[in-house]
Amino acid sequence: MTEGVDFSSTANDNWTALAAALKAEGKKFIVRYAVSDKSPDGRGIGPDEYNAMASAGIEVAFYWEASA
Repeated sequence: MTEGVDFSSTANDNWTALAAALKAEGKKFIVRYAVSDKSPDGRGIGPDEYNAMASAGIEVAFYWEASA
């Protein structure tokens, strides 16, 4: 079984550590929102988060949602 996580928001300032922790827990992918709200409490994935996950070998899938 392949396991991953689905985040609606991730207020974090150390993406490398989060990626390493997910990898250590055996997670293979994350699912994140591809929206413009990238504020600390926003839903959108930013480039630093994406790059940290990709560098750790964690696949990234995207949601797009125009309204609730």
